[in-house]
Amino acid sequence: MAKKKDTRSVTAKIRGVHEAFKTPTTKQWTRYVEKARNNKMSVGKRELLQTTCVSHKADEIRLILNKSPAAIGPLTEGVEELAGGDVESSITEEGTVLSSVNGSEFKFASPEIDVWESFQDKIQVDGSRLFEELMNLLASLCDDADDMRAAIAKSPGAANVIFDDVSELAGTGVSVVVKKG
Repeated sequence: MAKKKDTRSVTAKIRGVHEAFKTPTTKQWTRYVEKARNNKMSVGKRELLQTTCVSHKADEIRLILNKSPAAIGPLTEGVEELAGGDVESSITEEGTVLSSVNGSEFKFASPEIDVWESFQDKIQVDGSRLFEELMNLLASLCDDADDMRAAIAKSPGAANVIFDDVSELAGTGVSVVVKKG
């Protein structure tokens, strides 16, 4: 069976020049997420656009963006949306996360304390492996880890959407009120 070509793209016109950007690979997305985590968001955005641009070489798009720096934000938002693919995720009453990534359905269990703490420890020690550890966490909670990894490889931003629900399920959405005196 022939591999289906990904035809999704982000297009824009900057100073009269047409630009096109493709879905980032897992490697490109991982690098972007790592830059963001290390407070280098501006650099991460530029690199993401340079590596996903299909209408110009990296050096050419860099020069275009240098002259139109305000275009970086909206272009990056478009590539981020593209990276998410067609993803839906929700928390069920049974305490699981149901997610759909580009038509494939997955069920994620709520993380137990040992799994959650291990994940937190790993990303604190080596933040450069955030996306890898995020994928390992999701795989450990998913009913079909191999298919989930394959689906997210095509839309790496979907992992962040699913993680938001998994982390809420784990308790990050808890509201705390401290009253002094």
